[in-house]
Amino acid sequence: MVNCCKKDDEIKCKELVTETLDCGHTENRECHIPKSAFACPHRCQEKLNCGHQCQGTCSTCKMGHRPCTEKCLKRLFCTHPCERDCSEACLPCPHWCNQYCKDHKWYCNKLCNRPCVPCKKSCNWKCPHARCSRACGQICDRRPCNEPCHRKLPNCNHKCMGLCGESCICKCLLKDEQKSDIMSFASNNVSKFVKLDDCGHVYEVGFLDSYMAASTDNSSQPNLVQHIPCPWPTCGIPIWNCRRYGGITKKIMLELNTLKSQMMTALRTQIECKVTMEKDINTLQEDISLNKASDEALESFMDKWFLKHLKEIIQKPLRPKEMVHRYNQLHTFKFARVLETAVIDRATNKHTPICEEALDGVNMSLVNIKDKARKNSIDTANLMSIFEECHTIRLLLELEAAGNRACQKERQKLIERHSIPHEQARMICCASDDVIDIYDKLEPIIWQLTTTPNYSGRHINIQELLDSIILEHFGSVEDRIQGGRDFKMRSTTDDVSGRWLNCKNGHTFPEYELKKEGARTLCPVCE
Repeated sequence: MVNCCKKDDEIKCKELVTETLDCGHTENRECHIPKSAFACPHRCQEKLNCGHQCQGTCSTCKMGHRPCTEKCLKRLFCTHPCERDCSEACLPCPHWCNQYCKDHKWYCNKLCNRPCVPCKKSCNWKCPHARCSRACGQICDRRPCNEPCHRKLPNCNHKCMGLCGESCICKCLLKDEQKSDIMSFASNNVSKFVKLDDCGHVYEVGFLDSYMAASTDNSSQPNLVQHIPCPWPTCGIPIWNCRRYGGITKKIMLELNTLKSQMMTALRTQIECKVTMEKDINTLQEDISLNKASDEALESFMDKWFLKHLKEIIQKPLRPKEMVHRYNQLHTFKFARVLETAVIDRATNKHTPICEEALDGVNMSLVNIKDKARKNSIDTANLMSIFEECHTIRLLLELEAAGNRACQKERQKLIERHSIPHEQARMICCASDDVIDIYDKLEPIIWQLTTTPNYSGRHINIQELLDSIILEHFGSVEDRIQGGRDFKMRSTTDDVSGRWLNCKNGHTFPEYELKKEGARTLCPVCE
């Protein structure tokens, strides 16, 4: 029943109708609700790339699936499981390192993400056929011995089932879950076994040799750089103290120590960048607030918005590589503002036409540079390009300053020696032999700056050439733009990750940079 006093657009039909939605699910909805406005409540049935079921609904996943919120649980390089969400990149392990040396009772006692200090005592790996002469923490200089061990164990008088130079194995001390399998192998009296002292599991030597070789084989595709876990399904304890495979395990430890040192450097760089950026942003915000010129109102607004947005970004948990990229972005923006100030000062200090044509339109160029630097999506290649463009403008201003310096020197000479009036000296000084000489030497540099393409580090070579000319003529170099030469881009090669891979060509890279081509995985450098 509907009240007759209600208007047509206030009347809503509450009758339930059955509707088949675009996703294929059938749902009941009130008649007045348009089909397009009805959200399907059913769980999305798609599997994500990680293999987990999507946690979204049909309606929320129309524009893309939600990030996976399941725990990652992948094994990090220390073999501890990753405790982050599956959709997040693995970070270095926060747990304590369990690495130890069984022979010398040495324990690491550091966090997993810190470089381990190798045991420095003499290696104890010796048998009647060979012995190692190096320190325990170094890669051994002897090969594994394949001769059978002839010892009899003192407690039970059973013959050892292992190999010469390895830990002795007795059938009395086998783990319950392995007894039947090991004894069936041992019944032929030919098979020999290797014991993993870290967990106590025993394996037939041929199987374990193949397992260790496969774990480090990167000939077909990149392989994880990590401590190799015990192959028993429910174990996973890292293999550290098996002498037979000491060459493999110690090599992995040295590789991981190198990676950990790189990660520590990257983390320190990340902190330095963040602290410097916070100071620079605050200083720039104060400078912009003091500039009230009406013709720069829009530009000042854009600068303020960029700095505010960048300040919010760096408060988030960024990777070191991303933090360094943001630092370079702010650095380039700051460089452009310094050049803007120098261009304004140029109008009051110009005495020479040497760079007049080259610097024509420099104000618009700097506006375009700032506009590019403010873009949130700018990549490293474009950032490097506009940074080199800033150095080109800086060098042109220094060239002009060198010309001014030559004119001022000649003008002062005319005034002192010939008592020529100031204005007249200013007009004729540019025609002197000394000024023309330095102009002739500076012209090729101007041509190189304005006609040849930018490339990384070009300004360094040109700066050296310019400085040599200035030293020859004036005896000292003056920095036309205070601190302009100190603007440098930070390197973004290092990063932090909990899982690293190594390709057959020796390139090491974090897992999230891995490229996929069908079922194959590719090194991002080699591809």
